[in-house]
Amino acid sequence: MAADRLVANTDGEARLLADLYGADAQRVAVVSPGVDLAVFAPRLRGGRVGARRRLGLPADREVLLFVGRIQPLKAPDVLVRAAAEMLAVDPTRRERLTVVVLGGPSGTGLEKPQALQDLAAALGVADVLCFRPPVGRIELADWYRAADVVVVPSRTEAFAHALLLCPLLRLACLPGVSVLGRENARFACESCSLKFVRSRSEDSIRMKVAY
Repeated sequence: MAADRLVANTDGEARLLADLYGADAQRVAVVSPGVDLAVFAPRLRGGRVGARRRLGLPADREVLLFVGRIQPLKAPDVLVRAAAEMLAVDPTRRERLTVVVLGGPSGTGLEKPQALQDLAAALGVADVLCFRPPVGRIELADWYRAADVVVVPSRTEAFAHALLLCPLLRLACLPGVSVLGRENARFACESCSLKFVRSRSEDSIRMKVAY
């Protein structure tokens, strides 16, 4: 049965639906993802201080945050390995570093749901890792407020929603997206005053917050 309407995130995705799947272009609507500004704002509910108090995070901790489905494509293992490298360079950082992985296994990640915990243990960083299950958007906004840096290490993304949230919450964001749909990435960047920074060493897109 043919759908009455198909929804795409960008004009590029709309074209792909028509070109690759034979969708009727007249039935494709472009609706770009957005952010609820009544929830995701930096100063709401006491800002970072209030968020850390509610989440039980000390005010002086350096908090790195990953939010997403735990599966290979999202590459949370890259963050765990990066944390291990950070501590190898500066062992004193262990006393103040907290790496939060917020989300649950999905897709191929269900095959080895404990793989990330096992990796953290093998690398000797289990003590700085904090694994939390998925939460509702009110608490999710608190986690974003509480973080010093949000890390998006995905190996591929259709639309990196975290890139929309970080500037709105005045957060630094470290994307590591090697295969990010360029039009989708450009939309996210232009919507939130982000810049493209092309790596000189590889044909991938790098972005940074441009406040």
